[in-house]
Amino acid sequence: MLDAIRRFFDDRLAPAGEAGDPDHRLQLATAALLLEVGRVDGLRDEEELAATRGALGEVFGLEGDEIEELMRLADAEAREASSDHDFTRLIHAAYGPEEKSGILERMWRVAWADGIIDPYEEQMLRKVADLLYLPHAAYIEAKLRAAEAMGVEPPEATR
Repeated sequence: MLDAIRRFFDDRLAPAGEAGDPDHRLQLATAALLLEVGRVDGLRDEEELAATRGALGEVFGLEGDEIEELMRLADAEAREASSDHDFTRLIHAAYGPEEKSGILERMWRVAWADGIIDPYEEQMLRKVADLLYLPHAAYIEAKLRAAEAMGVEPPEATR
């Protein structure tokens, strides 16, 4: 598995001489969290996968095959991980509050992509916000921004 990840970053993402760049681990961690929020409800919707692709393209400037390969590697990594803590620890250490809030917003977009927020999705998003040391206000703001971006009406209790 590690060889496949290294090859991907060496071949497709790493600028010359920068294989193993910490940014690549961040991409993998972010992709793993996005995929996890899409599967935590027990379903694998095409809408959520499309939202994940869009988020990865938006955040990291990746396209087509790069996104698909990153998602494949992140999916394998997430399935082997014992928890989301390893992923959130990398993100917390590397990003400031705005970037972490942006990742949480994109996770909300993935959750809302199928039009339904499952309680397991909401629970995971709350846990990720806590692991990223985001205050509750940032959690709610990310949820509201995502709802607006997705064109959905957030629950009354959130507003």
